[in-house]
Amino acid sequence: MTLSKFLKLLSWSVIIAAIIVCVLIYAPIPQHWSFESRAELERIRTELPLAEAKWKSHNVTDYDIEVSAMAHPLMCADFDNNFAPWHLKIRQGQTVFENEIQKNSVNDCNIELFLPPTVFDTIKEILETADADYTYLKIEFDPEYGFMTTYSLTANNRISDLNVYYSFTNFRPKKP
Repeated sequence: MTLSKFLKLLSWSVIIAAIIVCVLIYAPIPQHWSFESRAELERIRTELPLAEAKWKSHNVTDYDIEVSAMAHPLMCADFDNNFAPWHLKIRQGQTVFENEIQKNSVNDCNIELFLPPTVFDTIKEILETADADYTYLKIEFDPEYGFMTTYSLTANNRISDLNVYYSFTNFRPKKP
């Protein structure tokens, strides 16, 4: 092999190696939840109308519920109460706040969007733009009443800068 052929082969090897390095560096981070995320979105799409029908069948307008919320990077949480859940009273579909601090915290965290019956429209809107390649959404519904018990949204990559979590517990329907 002559020196000129060797240099030509070497230059092509360097070019190919540079291309491989660029692809590895600039390729998007693998979406390690894409398959699970797609399956979860389909499960939610299937269960949502059933959950909404359960909620409507009970005709609940008055209830008490405990809500925990955490959202990063929005920093939504009940810092003043050591992350204890909010005890909310819903009467005729409206939240009755205990005080101004609770009202501000609940409003800052958009909790009313996730309370029934509004939650069903909220989830429908979220599902319209949900992209399994970018986010992982998990929602659980109460088997008896159909209200949402858990909402979890995280970024679908290895370095998550998005984490939104709502938990709804201790549901107590009231007679109007």
